Amino acid sequence: MKHSRFNRRLAAWTAAGVAGAGLVAGLAGAASASSTSSSTPAIGSSGHPRLQLARKVAAASVRGEIVLDGKKGEHTVDFQRGAVSELSPSSFTVTDKTGTSQTWAITPETKVRERNAGRGAASSAEPRNGQNVVVIGTTSDGALTARLVLIAPQA
Repeated sequence: MKHSRFNRRLAAWTAAGVAGAGLVAGLAGAASASSTSSSTPAIGSSGHPRLQLARKVAAASVRGEIVLDGKKGEHTVDFQRGAVSELSPSSFTVTDKTGTSQTWAITPETKVRERNAGRGAASSAEPRNGQNVVVIGTTSDGALTARLVLIAPQA
């Protein structure tokens, strides 16, 4: 997949999850321990090394599971980036570039965002076979449930 605006948004979503899980903080903390330069950009700036590392990790991510520590305790978020390969009224299957296929259940709470609908606006669109998507959801009793589906714009 090309590094498009869609992929940058995915990188931001995944980076937020990775940062929330503390992975990036731990890696960057080790890296920054050896450097005490006063010219280091602020954490919020796009040139900050920790943010750059988070974006690289997110941009290279195909699928995974992130454990987040929230106000109500830990919860796990699953994600996958790939193409829709099968579709039914209650679920769809995504096959990523490594060939791994995962079936995601669709519920009334599933949000679908179509990237060409303007800044990720909610849409009535549903994933279609062959579309590139990013799915973010949860696992319960081994079954994946989609909470957010980001549909890439058609090239």
